[in-house]
Amino acid sequence: MIRQNPIGYNLGSFLVIKEQTVSGLEMFERTLEETRRLPAKLVDSYRSRNAASHALGPNLDLEQEYALMPQDEFNRIFRRGGAAWPRFQDAYPEASGFVSFSRVGFGGNEEMALVEMGYRCGDLCGAGGLYLLVKEAGSWKVQEVLMEWMS
Repeated sequence: MIRQNPIGYNLGSFLVIKEQTVSGLEMFERTLEETRRLPAKLVDSYRSRNAASHALGPNLDLEQEYALMPQDEFNRIFRRGGAAWPRFQDAYPEASGFVSFSRVGFGGNEEMALVEMGYRCGDLCGAGGLYLLVKEAGSWKVQEVLMEWMS
């Protein structure tokens, strides 16, 4: 997802990735109501894998340098009143923002996948979406954007 960067923002040469995946299915359920029908196995897999948050491991295969932002660090920076982005820049001066992911839901044959990816770079700066991926020649490709948000 990061290599394809369907969000279109310049993610920079140093990435901060939120260690805990996005959980909660409200946006997903709304998106399902508004989009074409998806395979039941894909929908069920996404729902079950994203009912709770999950910690990403430090073994991501990326071209850029990156740091995983632990949940307690995220809470310290973003849960207190005002000035969150200056606190973020103090903690991660090389980064322009942070990326977050849901867990990936897979279709029955593991040739389709569904994932949410977001990028935040300020109070009114960021974008993301829910992406349908297909496996082509051994690589995952974004086939369709099912939902997008932008700030």
